[in-house]
Amino acid sequence: MADYLGISARTVRNWEKGLTMPSIEDVTRICTLFNLSVDGFLKGDFRKQEDGEKDEKQLKDMVLDMNEKISKAEETIARFYDSVKISV
Repeated sequence: MADYLGISARTVRNWEKGLTMPSIEDVTRICTLFNLSVDGFLKGDFRKQEDGEKDEKQLKDMVLDMNEKISKAEETIARFYDSVKISV
C-alpha cells in the first residue's frame, strides 16, 4: 500500500499505531485502492463501493415506485371527487 500511495512503510505503520493520520489525499487514494467510498471509509463502513451503489439504486427504485403509487392514488381520489359532485 505504501508503494501505491507513494509514501514510506513507516508512515503507514504510524497510521496503524494511531500516531499520525493520513491526509485527505491519502484517504482518497486508499479508498480508490480498496474500492471504498470515502464517506463510508470515514464512518467505518468498509463495504465495497458497488454495495453502496446497489443500495443507492434500490433506494432510487423504491422512491420511483412510491411516486408512481402516489400518482395513482391522486388519480383515484380525483376520479372519486368527480363522481360524487353534488349539483345544487
